[in-house]
Amino acid sequence: VGAIANHVFSQLLKILQEKNLMHMSLPKFEKLYNECMVLFRDWNEKSTFRNIINQLKGSTTRSASRPRTKQEHKDLQTRLSDISHFRDEHEKLRQCVGVVLKQRVVELLGENSPMESIDRAYKEMKKINVLNVSEEGKKQWEEALEGYNNIVEEVEDSIKKDLCDELDQAQKSSEMFRIFKHYYAVLDRPRIRNAVRSYQKRLLENVKDDIFELHKKFRVQYHNTNNSQMSEVRDIPPTSGQIIWMAQIQRQLDGYLQRVEHVLGSNWTKHVAGRELKETGELFKEKLRDANPYDQWIKEIEHHSMSFKNAIFDIELIRGERTRLELFVNFHHRLVTLAKEVRIMGWLSSVGSSRSSGPMRVPRTAGVAAKKANDLYPYVISLQASIKTYTITMTKLDERPDLLALVAAWYNDVHNKIALGMEFTWEDPMRAYA
Repeated sequence: VGAIANHVFSQLLKILQEKNLMHMSLPKFEKLYNECMVLFRDWNEKSTFRNIINQLKGSTTRSASRPRTKQEHKDLQTRLSDISHFRDEHEKLRQCVGVVLKQRVVELLGENSPMESIDRAYKEMKKINVLNVSEEGKKQWEEALEGYNNIVEEVEDSIKKDLCDELDQAQKSSEMFRIFKHYYAVLDRPRIRNAVRSYQKRLLENVKDDIFELHKKFRVQYHNTNNSQMSEVRDIPPTSGQIIWMAQIQRQLDGYLQRVEHVLGSNWTKHVAGRELKETGELFKEKLRDANPYDQWIKEIEHHSMSFKNAIFDIELIRGERTRLELFVNFHHRLVTLAKEVRIMGWLSSVGSSRSSGPMRVPRTAGVAAKKANDLYPYVISLQASIKTYTITMTKLDERPDLLALVAAWYNDVHNKIALGMEFTWEDPMRAYA
């Protein structure tokens, strides 16, 4: 068994030496490393072959050969694991530092640059025989690793100094958030994280306050805010206005939570303060989903009549100092609002409104009614303008009855038109009449 083991692992070591593990690209190295781990696992688990041979040999021979072979095997397996871990951490470091330098628009390469220092440290690791698992080889590996870590510490100290200097010079919290956004990729490095802990605590308190204020704004309710009035001025109907308002609140909330990530780093949910803010944010989002006005709007339109069979004109009795009858266009404002809601919700769906409950699908009947209302709307406006002019003119004629004889022909013509319109419904063709 010892001879077979020596042969297997000597062949493996020979193959690995030819591959130059520290010079290979990381994907190729990972593939080779995984294949080696499969070999080690199979050798350790599939022991039937070894047991058969051991039964044919004396116990003295077994005890003399197995321990040495097992130890060589374990040392090589451990060294490969160490190399894999080292290369993974090195690549993560290069990526993190690269992101920071790119965010700060700093030259990535060049003499004495952080990236050049990291690459120089890696080159020193290439100079040793990383597969030498003898006592001398272990010493060389540890010394090279120590030299690499010393250079990495210098790079981290340089980044830490720049970060703290910028934070000290910042006048506002917004500037500090911007600075952290540039450095967030390296905030998981222990040396850097410990140096900025006090700044992080201060900014996280600001985020808590911002989320609290946002929650107060939400509790006020949309209809009691200036946003509702501004939406009405801009001809945005109530439900669509509330959906837009709530989407803005959710975007602000997402922005605040993103600030937490920028301050604490990519693993922000592993921090106690990060987890608390994430839970607060999720509870807030749940309240936003529960208060979703879209579902309520769907229930309302399903219960309201959307018929167009009513006459286009109607007469209303106006009581006051002078009781009178007044003609008006009999087109329900609810249908106009429905058309606006459907139009704007279609736009919100097309641009990807941040509704957590899914796309805003308008019922087919509501869509048909909205299209009909859109088609009729120009006629409604035209008729309303005509009736307004008619009402003003009739008021003036009441004040000047002596003029009635002069306009008698037009007077009769208008009344005939109105009488004809009283027989029309909104389902009749409007083009010829309106």
